[in-house]
Amino acid sequence: MKAVRSLSLPFALLIALSASACSQAPDTSVNVSVIAPMSLANDRVILRGKDGAYAEIGADGTLSLDGNAVALSPEQRAISQRYFAHAMNISKEGVAIGKDGAAFAGKTVSTILSGLASGNPDSIGTKVEADAAVFEQRAQNMCDRLADLRTAQEELTASLPAFEPFAAIEASSVGDCRS
Repeated sequence: MKAVRSLSLPFALLIALSASACSQAPDTSVNVSVIAPMSLANDRVILRGKDGAYAEIGADGTLSLDGNAVALSPEQRAISQRYFAHAMNISKEGVAIGKDGAAFAGKTVSTILSGLASGNPDSIGTKVEADAAVFEQRAQNMCDRLADLRTAQEELTASLPAFEPFAAIEASSVGDCRS
């Protein structure tokens, strides 16, 4: 069961990321929290700053701070587009892992019951660990995506200091994800 235990932190993080805060907004758009304080709504990434301000990044790399469009250089726009793409990928993969996680839980319960009913409890661990290894790899892939998002965040902050209040992903978050 070691693989199951080593999976717990990344798996818990991914489930929380993927399923934590889906809500129906009044304008019928879906608002999904990706990583606090980040959410996705109407095909844009919304970030809450350390000072209560907010930023929005569109798929085309447009950036607004507190509702005011920011003029970006082509390089800054490209970084902003990467940031958006990484956030969307994390969200999509997180949702997929969340759905697969529910199926995995059901299969695990079935495997346990089957192993106990057949009088072969020793087979349970091997079967569950094999399935858990798939999730562990997917969790590590999500950690890689988080690292990519942090890199884009750092690049955007370096090229546009006004983005600094929205740089919420710490290096320790990436390290914690992988442990």
